[in-house]
Amino acid sequence: METITIQVKGRIENPASSPQMNLAMNIESFSPRQLLEKIQKPLPFEPKDSKVFNTVALALKLSGNPKDIAVSDGKLTLDDSQIAFHARAKDFEKPDLKFDLNLDRIDLDRYLPAPVKDERPPVEKGKSSGGPSKKTDYTSLRKLVLDGKIEVGELKVKDVRMQNIILKTTASNGVIRLEPCVLDLYKGRMDVNGTLDVRENTPQTAMKLELNGTQVGPLVKDLLQKEIIEGALNADVDIRLQGDQPEVIRRTLNGKGNLTFKDGAIVGIDLANLVRNIEAKLGLADKPSEKPRTDFSELFIPFSITDGLFKTDGSMLNSPLLRLVATGTADLAKETLNMKVVPKFVGTLVGQGDTKQRSGVMVPVNITGSFTQPKFQPDFKSLIGQSVPDKKDIEKMIPPKEKVKEDLGKQAEDLFKGLPFGK
Repeated sequence: METITIQVKGRIENPASSPQMNLAMNIESFSPRQLLEKIQKPLPFEPKDSKVFNTVALALKLSGNPKDIAVSDGKLTLDDSQIAFHARAKDFEKPDLKFDLNLDRIDLDRYLPAPVKDERPPVEKGKSSGGPSKKTDYTSLRKLVLDGKIEVGELKVKDVRMQNIILKTTASNGVIRLEPCVLDLYKGRMDVNGTLDVRENTPQTAMKLELNGTQVGPLVKDLLQKEIIEGALNADVDIRLQGDQPEVIRRTLNGKGNLTFKDGAIVGIDLANLVRNIEAKLGLADKPSEKPRTDFSELFIPFSITDGLFKTDGSMLNSPLLRLVATGTADLAKETLNMKVVPKFVGTLVGQGDTKQRSGVMVPVNITGSFTQPKFQPDFKSLIGQSVPDKKDIEKMIPPKEKVKEDLGKQAEDLFKGLPFGK
C-alpha cells in the first residue's frame, strides 16, 4: 500500500502557555494519485495529463509561534518541477504575509482540468444566463498586507510559453500592486505594472504594459491555434477600468496606447489582390502566392479608449503594393463599428521599406455594423478616374463593379477580424 513517510525534528517550548517552535519537517517522495486510489478517493478534479500528481516531496523548517510563523529552506518537488521558497505569516486577522518563491519550470496545461462538454443551451446575446451577478466580497483583500516575489524559469499555460519571469507584488490598505512583472515572451520582453484598488465596493484597476520585440506569429499560433499575423511587436498600453464583470469593464475602459508590428505579414489575406487583379493586365503585378498573405514593413496602430469607445486616428500599414490608413471608432460595450479604411495601391514592387509617396488607385471603405456582422461599403466613385503610374485608360481595365465589390468586401472583412477588437 502507498504510504507517506513524514519526519519531524526539533522542539516546541511552553506548549501550553506561550508555545515557541523550531522544527524541521521532511515528507519523503510519494504519489498522491496512487495513495488516493488505494483509499478509493478520486482526485478533486481530473487533470488533462493522467501522469501528473505522481511525485510529491516536501522539506522545510518552521519557527516562531502561532501568531508569527516563519518557513525557511522550503523545497517542494511536484512531478518534474522544483520549487524553493521561504515565507513568513503573522497577525492572521489581517493577515500579514511575506514570501519568496523560485520555480524552475512547470507546464500548467498538464494540471488544468480535462475539458468537459458543455451541454447547456447557449445564452442569447444581450440576455443574462440567470439572476443578477453575485457581488464579490473584498473584505479579506482590504485587510491583506503582502510583500511577495515569484521567479519562474519556464512557464507554459494555455500553450503560451514564457521564460525568466519575475513578479513582485505588494498589498496594503486595500491596494494591491504589481510592480513589476517582467518576462521573456517569444524572443521579446514584456513589462507589466498594475494596481487593483478594492477600498470601495467597485474595484478600480490600472495597468501599464510594454512589449519589445515579441514575435507575434508563434505567440498567436500557440494562443489561438491560428495563423493571423507575423512580425516583431512593440507595444505601449496604459489602461484603467472599473468593476469585475465583463460588461462593466467594457463600459468603463479608458486609456491609450500603440501597437507597432515590424517586418511581418497578415496571414490568409491578400489586401493587394484587387490592385493585382487590375494591374495584371498592365504587366505590373506578381503572380499570387499559394497562401494568401499581405507582407508589410510596418503596421502601426495608435489608439485611445474613452468609456469603452476605442478610437484610432491613423492606423497605418505599409506593404510592397499597399499603403493603408484606418480611422474611426469601435464601441466595445455596444460592439458596434464606425470606421473608414483608405488603401493606396501603388505601382511599385520595390518591397518592404519603400516609403516614397507614389500615385495609385484609392478605394476608401466604410465599415459599420457590429463586431459579429460588420458591413462594408466601398466608394467606387473614387476608384474611377484614378490611374496606375505610366498607364492610360485604366478605367477600361477595371473588373466589373460586382466583382470588385465582392473581392474588396471579403478582404476588408478578413482584415477587420484581424484587428485587436475584431471577433
